[in-house]
Amino acid sequence: MKLATFQIAWSTSVALLACVLPATAQDVPGRPLPFEDAKLRLGLQSAPAPLSAQERIYLGQVAPQGAYPFMVALIHREAPATEEGQFKGQFCGGTLISDRWVVTAAHCVTGEDSQKKEGDFPVSLRHVSLDIMDSEVCNANIIKYFVSTHVDWLQRFLELGDDVVEQIRPLLEARARRFVTANMICSGKLRTRRDVCHGDSGGPLMSKRPDGTFVQVGIVSWGASCGLGEQGVHSVFTRVSQFTPWVREQMK
Repeated sequence: MKLATFQIAWSTSVALLACVLPATAQDVPGRPLPFEDAKLRLGLQSAPAPLSAQERIYLGQVAPQGAYPFMVALIHREAPATEEGQFKGQFCGGTLISDRWVVTAAHCVTGEDSQKKEGDFPVSLRHVSLDIMDSEVCNANIIKYFVSTHVDWLQRFLELGDDVVEQIRPLLEARARRFVTANMICSGKLRTRRDVCHGDSGGPLMSKRPDGTFVQVGIVSWGASCGLGEQGVHSVFTRVSQFTPWVREQMK
C-alpha cells in the first residue's frame, strides 16, 4: 500500500510517495474542533441527506461550510477554470498537513480510476461516522466476498453443480492471500451501508483522542465495493502511524 504527499508551491506541485503526519492546523486551542463544530451546526435532529446508489460517502451528512478547513480537493489540471469545471475536475481528496504539504492516496496521482468522474457526485463535502473494525474479521469477510463473487460467476459460466461449488469455496477461502495488512485499518459501521466510495480516495479518517481532540489515523484507500457494511465487508484505509516517521523526514 502506498500514499502520496504533495509539497505545494502554490503554482506547481511535486508528488512524493508517503503518508500523513497529523496537521497542527487541525488542533486549534480555544476553538471547537472541526468535527464537533460540524455536529453542533448540523444539530442532533438533522437527518442524512437523500442518497442515491451512486452518491459518495454513503449515508453521510453534508458538512457545514468551513467545518473541515484542512480538506483538499485534487482537481485535474485540464479542468476549466470555472466553478463547474473545477467541480467536475475533482477526482480525489486530501488533507492539508502544513502550509505546504498535502497527503493523499498514491493511486490518486499515479494512475487513472476507471470509475472516476461515473455516478452522481454530491456537490457539497460530506462526512460520516464510522467505527474501527477488527482487522482479522475484516480480512476474512473481504476474502469471502471475493471468493463468493467469483465462484458464483464460475458456477454459471461452467455450469458447475452445487456440490462442486461447496467443495471449491472453502478451499479458495483457506488459500487466499491476506488483503488487510499491518499497514491498513478497516473502518465501517455494522449492519449499515455507511461507507466511502470512488471519489473519496485520499480523504482522511479521523479518530477522537481521550482528551477530546482529533487526529488523522487513516486515509481512504480501497475496498471490495461500496456500501457493503450490511454484509460485514468494510472499506480499507492506510494506517497513518506506520508511515509518520518517513513523512517527518521528507518534510524537513
